[in-house]
Amino acid sequence: MVKEILRNLRQKRKWSIAEAANKLFISKSTYAGYEYGRRNVPNELLPKIADLYGVSVDSLLGRDAESIKIKMSEILLEINEEELRFLEDIRAVPVEDLDYIRDLIKRFKKN
Repeated sequence: MVKEILRNLRQKRKWSIAEAANKLFISKSTYAGYEYGRRNVPNELLPKIADLYGVSVDSLLGRDAESIKIKMSEILLEINEEELRFLEDIRAVPVEDLDYIRDLIKRFKKN
């Protein structure tokens, strides 16, 4: 999740990977490793990245509403019509029946 958030934040600013890396005083390959998921961002660098992009550390880690919106947007871009119809049907199901449906889906996913 962090890699997608980093990429989205950088791309919103129209920065290259090299530009973002330079602003953080790290190598281009190190920053690219974070965005491509080949490296984990060290804890001590998270506040610096958050400050650079003007967001909270929680948002970098996907723990805020904005990060959830970004993830949902990515999912919605990949959804097909059949999946969309399924989601529309699910929204009409009473809340008390959703756990039953989740269990059914889990059983099908295992097979």
